[in-house]
Amino acid sequence: MIRRILTVAVAVAVGVLAVTGQRTTRKGRLRPVAPAATATAVCDTVRADSLLRRVAVTGYEKPMRATRETMFVTSRLSVPVIGVIVEIEYMTVDGSPLHKRTVTLPTDLPAAIPNEQDIDQSATGPDKGTTIQSGACERRMVAIRSWDVNHLFYYHLNVPARTTGQGTPYRVRLRTKALLIPRN
Repeated sequence: MIRRILTVAVAVAVGVLAVTGQRTTRKGRLRPVAPAATATAVCDTVRADSLLRRVAVTGYEKPMRATRETMFVTSRLSVPVIGVIVEIEYMTVDGSPLHKRTVTLPTDLPAAIPNEQDIDQSATGPDKGTTIQSGACERRMVAIRSWDVNHLFYYHLNVPARTTGQGTPYRVRLRTKALLIPRN
């Protein structure tokens, strides 16, 4: 009996020593990485109406249980756009206000490449040659966090799912307030 207890005690002691003595990390496998230099985007905020008309935010969508709102940003500018500041007004189907917010839509829209006939020849001043009449455009889908944190509303053009229960439809009004254009 004492021999059994002694054997079990020795086995436990050897097991504990084996577990504590084992290294789980290996030297030389991981090398520290130098921290990357933080890059800040240098950009101009543009509010010229002539340029704002050349950028459109369309295709808004938000199903009832979605945590994100998606939309498309289309640019007909011959300069790249890295962000669009948009005012979003949420309202019921009959027009009663629900919520209003201003968000910056992060985009990576390259400059639209125009044909010769697409360049606006009537433009004057600093904006000359920066607008495109028709044809060439660049479009990107952007997603932002939804204003509806309780998942009770759905965009009125989305069909509500049968299994999600009763939701409230709403409409949106999007107004482009400003563009973020990188400095050259």
